[in-house]
Amino acid sequence: MPLLQAPSLLLTLPIISIAQILFIAFSALNCNKLYIDETGRRLGDRIRDHLYDIRKNDQSKPVSRHFNSSNHSISDFVAFGLSIINGGNDCRKTKEMRLIHALGTLNPHGINERFTFC
Repeated sequence: MPLLQAPSLLLTLPIISIAQILFIAFSALNCNKLYIDETGRRLGDRIRDHLYDIRKNDQSKPVSRHFNSSNHSISDFVAFGLSIINGGNDCRKTKEMRLIHALGTLNPHGINERFTFC
């Protein structure tokens, strides 16, 4: 399994089939807020995208804004897989919205900012 290392963090990342959709949760250790994301790509690739955005302080991205805000840093970043399903883009977007709703991850209680059922 490939490894991804962020400051003070070491993650083991499984490789999944591109036909599968992975749902990911990102959490901040110091505030316990969650961000729900979905991808048809490998988990490690998607996490690297978020870590890159955080390092570049990309203010257009909710995860980057959160981890670059007061009392937060990239060392507070934790990622974990939630579920893997088979299906197309419509299926994964619907599942993502359901997870956001079920887990209450919309801002201000979480890091997600958009919520619309497909």
